[in-house]
Amino acid sequence: MRPIRDYIRAFEYLFNYLLLEKPRGLDFSMRDLSEIKDGQQHGYAMTSDKAVKHLANLVDFKDKSFLDIGSGKGRVPYKAYKLGAKTAEGVEFSQKLHKIALNNYEILRVSNVCKSNCVDATQFDRYSQFNIFFLFNPFEDDLYEAVIDRLMEQCMSDDIQRTIICYGGANLKAVAKYDYVSLLFEGICPHRNNRIVIYTFN
Repeated sequence: MRPIRDYIRAFEYLFNYLLLEKPRGLDFSMRDLSEIKDGQQHGYAMTSDKAVKHLANLVDFKDKSFLDIGSGKGRVPYKAYKLGAKTAEGVEFSQKLHKIALNNYEILRVSNVCKSNCVDATQFDRYSQFNIFFLFNPFEDDLYEAVIDRLMEQCMSDDIQRTIICYGGANLKAVAKYDYVSLLFEGICPHRNNRIVIYTFN
């Protein structure tokens, strides 16, 4: 049986969508499982603003460049920007979700600071431009590791301090195998009951 909090959250998201988002042409809250096919897609479920704010209390977003890997409709980058990030972008494999994110940013007039990149995360070539990386269980373990390897390869040539936030299910071994990575925090999100593991490196 699903916990009662899951039903409360589903009602809250439906309320947000019907009364706060849809009249403005926005779409952040509604879950989307239509493109689940393989390890590239786990479907879309919004990370709540309260959960992102909790993360911002653990990691300072202020004046940082934030990247959400598996960003869906773009709510997390938008909230990261509102919480102080200098710029906030997402990497999203689904063209459908990517287009929704672009539309959301255009309506909110934040397209100059919040961006969605429709690209395979293993092919993304700008990881070194970001300080904070957020992953909410977007991939199967082998793909998760390939993405982390790509990220590390691009970021290892400088000494900029960076942070990886692993939220929910994650292939933590893919991150911890690097000897220059340090564990900053491990705990449970009080709003989604998801595991949070935060690493720093460089």
